[in-house]
Amino acid sequence: MKALPLQGIRVADCTQAWAGPHCTQQLADLGAEVIKVEPPYGATRGDKKASSGTYQGAKARGKPWNRQSVFNILNRNKLSVSMDLTKEEGKRLFKELVKLCDIVLDNYAAGVMDRLGIGYEELKKVKPDIIMASCNGYGPNGPWAHYHSYGVVQEPMCGYMALTGYIGDETPYRSGVDHIDPITGTHMAGTLIAALLHRQKTGKGQQINISMMESAVNFIGPAILDYTINGRIAEHKGNRHNQDAMAPHGCYRCKGKDEWVVIAVGSDEEWNAFCQAIGNPPWTEEKRFGDLYGRLRNQDDLDKHVESWTIERDKYEAMHVLQKAGVAAGAVLDMAEQHADPQLKERDFWQRVEHPEAGAMDMIGPRYRMSGIPIISLKPAPLFGQHTDYVFKALLGMSDESVDKAIEDGVIFTGDIAEPPPEWKF
Repeated sequence: MKALPLQGIRVADCTQAWAGPHCTQQLADLGAEVIKVEPPYGATRGDKKASSGTYQGAKARGKPWNRQSVFNILNRNKLSVSMDLTKEEGKRLFKELVKLCDIVLDNYAAGVMDRLGIGYEELKKVKPDIIMASCNGYGPNGPWAHYHSYGVVQEPMCGYMALTGYIGDETPYRSGVDHIDPITGTHMAGTLIAALLHRQKTGKGQQINISMMESAVNFIGPAILDYTINGRIAEHKGNRHNQDAMAPHGCYRCKGKDEWVVIAVGSDEEWNAFCQAIGNPPWTEEKRFGDLYGRLRNQDDLDKHVESWTIERDKYEAMHVLQKAGVAAGAVLDMAEQHADPQLKERDFWQRVEHPEAGAMDMIGPRYRMSGIPIISLKPAPLFGQHTDYVFKALLGMSDESVDKAIEDGVIFTGDIAEPPPEWKF
């Protein structure tokens, strides 16, 4: 078995919320040593996304910030230290750590790292080949560069919510999942791997910026193309195909309470297979459904006919019958059904992880499968400041006395103070 692909790469992770931690989670899954550099005070975990998550275990017992569910999911396989980067000694220690790193990441608002005195121009003085990546809402320049953002704010800004809504209803709806965060994190991870290859070839580091808005716009390429070429502004389509290239295309009620199946029929060959799979009822022979153009013009009636078949069947039965005929169909699963899904189980998608304070939990495993490369065994997210001794003593060579003094001076933190003072913020 070969070593993990990023083994030997060390990352100083100053990210928070979702997009940044999702990026560094992927790097850690691929073998990088990711050191999460958290702001002071355990109650915040330095992670706004974590504060909105549920606590695992009794909140009143011990240090609840170590049991934030979202934090624990996003930050598995990482190490944790905390230092106050607003203090000169904190900046100095951070730069000492950067000397031993290959990558530095942050996803604060544009300019925060520069204002702290640890931006790219400063860091490359101590580590000339450092790769620094920043992710923020709109990029480092432009009229909105310093605006704050979350994935849910990006959905309307990138045009996505203009597409998500019911037919005939002007109200835009969010997707239900802040998917722009993880896709931005994935773009960031891919770019960092390219930067490592570039450094390997040239010996040079570089500065990288990833804009959430620009990552988000990738989702609506066809709608943008339709506007730029044809001058058409896309309308709400509900569950119908947004490019008018498939019919039937939608979510259909099945037998039972709140049971559904999604069906998508593209080509005429798939339509014929669909008709045969459902027993060629008389309505499938009607001329108005004979080609895609006719099916698109008559989707209201078409959907009623399709549902007259699905409503008599369990969602899994409908899915299996159509898939056997070569028609794309999928049952709508709730979280319990998805967790028990036999496909995910066969692929060893879930890993059981034991957290020292939050207890056991099932985590999504690494998304990669590479021949000859082992799948990493997941480690739980770190406790706040858990790796203080490893980073400051083993890596930076500090003595016990100097680490104790830094803790006493409020430069290094181990989570003993529950709440940050009101004046402390990035």
